[in-house]
Amino acid sequence: MNQAIGDLAISNFVGSVVIGLICIFLSRKLRLPVITLNTPAIVPLVPGGAAYMAVRSVVEENYIEGANYMMDVLWTAGAIVLGFMVVKLIENETKARRLKKMEKAMNK
Repeated sequence: MNQAIGDLAISNFVGSVVIGLICIFLSRKLRLPVITLNTPAIVPLVPGGAAYMAVRSVVEENYIEGANYMMDVLWTAGAIVLGFMVVKLIENETKARRLKKMEKAMNK
């Protein structure tokens, strides 16, 4: 993996984790669904330029360059998805622990 691709993937992963955590906090505060806040917040992270260049390279029959751009797109998209998955797992675990605490308190 190219160093630039790795840096891009890591930065998008961290960005999506931060966006996910902020959106969860704001969704509770504003009483909105998380998806309402996540969707517009993630738009700047989406690798549209690289996807365009991948398609353009393939149309121009420069398949190696197109494959390189497509790998950039896949790494970036995968990092974004992984970041949101990590946040969702943290949220689910936190909810489960909070629910167990409440059940324990009610049973006493």
